[in-house]
Amino acid sequence: MYKNASLLLTASVVRYGGQLAVFGLFARWLGAAAAGRFAFALAVTAPVFMLASLGMRDIYLTLRTDIALAHYEQVRAVTAIAAIVVSVALSFLFPMNVAILVAVVACSKALDSFNDLYGAAMQKSSRIKFTVLTSAIVAILQVATLATALALGAPMPTALGLSTLSYLMSAIFVIRPITYKGLGDNEAVRETGKSSRPWIEIVRVGFPTGISLGLLTGVSTLPQYFLNWTRGPTDVGKYAIILYLVVAMEMALNALAQSWIPVGRALEWEGMLSSRRILGVAVRWTLITLPFALVGIGIAAVAFPLVLGPAYTITMAEAIPLAVAMILTPAFFAATTSLAIQNRYQWGLIGSALTILAGIFIGWAIIKPFGVPGALWTLAVCLALRTAAALMFTKHEPRVPRAGTAELEVL
Repeated sequence: MYKNASLLLTASVVRYGGQLAVFGLFARWLGAAAAGRFAFALAVTAPVFMLASLGMRDIYLTLRTDIALAHYEQVRAVTAIAAIVVSVALSFLFPMNVAILVAVVACSKALDSFNDLYGAAMQKSSRIKFTVLTSAIVAILQVATLATALALGAPMPTALGLSTLSYLMSAIFVIRPITYKGLGDNEAVRETGKSSRPWIEIVRVGFPTGISLGLLTGVSTLPQYFLNWTRGPTDVGKYAIILYLVVAMEMALNALAQSWIPVGRALEWEGMLSSRRILGVAVRWTLITLPFALVGIGIAAVAFPLVLGPAYTITMAEAIPLAVAMILTPAFFAATTSLAIQNRYQWGLIGSALTILAGIFIGWAIIKPFGVPGALWTLAVCLALRTAAALMFTKHEPRVPRAGTAELEVL
């Protein structure tokens, strides 16, 4: 389990490190306002693509019905195209310099959605080490292409477009072939019933999951909308770069959660996945990740203004809600992962919807007067509410375990 978690964490670090490098290139080369526009384009497209994702990574790993990867790819292609169309339509609501970025970022997000699915396939086929390789290839090509384009004087949308094109080439010629080579022909195209049934099953389960994930993404991106409307792109960029500290913790927790899924499924099968056990898992994950998170805040407070400029200095008013959000994040992951393991996707949707409604009211009240600190407090409160909802909607009545059940690892 620990080996798998470390490999998943490494892949996530490489992936988000590449995205952070892209943000840093824009901040240093074009300024804080340009980096803020890029961050806002990410915030606009993120909920759309999380909704369109239908939660396929989690479904592929947790769904009791075994469905071939080829069917997931087909559904993914349809939903990715739809997400690009919606994102382009939304781009017309913004100034032209932002609208073009939204359209280009949407194309990159579509490729991300396929890469995420292939990563799940590699994980399920016990080839997690290849996720590190493919993530590194994508990050290196994207950053190198973007840096070269900016050095040659290309405008921001053109540079980002060329970077996305390099991503497309690596997806077609490297990532997909590696994924299918590991699966084998039978696993890749296996039928599970009538020809239309796999699509129906994926969409049936994925629709509430996708909406739930889209709303969950909105929990972190919603403050950026309020910041953009009330403060401007510089504050959007600062919130986005601070949010990478939460993302760094989420990468570690996602690796723990993904590698814990088989254990959680076994606990659920035996009727032992209770709220008390989930909270125990959350405490263990907090003890593992929180010291590194707090050290990360200290390092970022020194490094951000030196590397990105004085506009990215982290104040004490920002550090406190950031620390609170990071303390709450392990419980959030433990609770929401357990809800997915129980296949209670509709309840996850309800919890996410209630959280985003609360976030809208909280953000409206405190982000305009308090700026980035208010945005971070909005995030922290939403994490607490979503965790509480997931725990409340988890099944509490354990079934009678089968005879001869072995002791299960709970970390």
